[in-house]
Amino acid sequence: MSTVLPCSRRFSGNVTIFLAAVLVMLGLPAIPLKAGPKAPSPSRSMQRSMHGPQGFLTTNRYRPRIRFSAGKMSGNRLPIVANFSTQSGHVDRVEVRIDGDIVGTVRPEKPVNVGTLETMIDLSKIGPGNHKLVLWVWQGREGYQRLHGESKSFKFTR
Repeated sequence: MSTVLPCSRRFSGNVTIFLAAVLVMLGLPAIPLKAGPKAPSPSRSMQRSMHGPQGFLTTNRYRPRIRFSAGKMSGNRLPIVANFSTQSGHVDRVEVRIDGDIVGTVRPEKPVNVGTLETMIDLSKIGPGNHKLVLWVWQGREGYQRLHGESKSFKFTR
């Protein structure tokens, strides 16, 4: 005569192993994968930096700034008034670029970190068509890489 074992007794070994495996799997995500606290990451604006032969130099927020306004063109000359500033060092020069080519360079009379420059651009050497005018301001500091900041572009047709 064969004896029929109750269900709980016949599968008790397999059920115990299964339950143990499930409990282990549920407990694994709670275990940290890395030891120690995570160091805070720098803010997004500080992550992009410049490196040169001198090592870490500066971040983007220390780039010089420039804004300009163009006056009414008289003949082939376009008047420009540029306002510039830099947080460290001084402004070395302001370059006037049309379509990426340097058409003029203006230097301040003395080393300043904030100021205004007025200049005239001769457009007689520029051919007809669409053009893009951009001003670059260069920051000068002895012994360091020179940084530049760009203005917003001014598009015009000649």
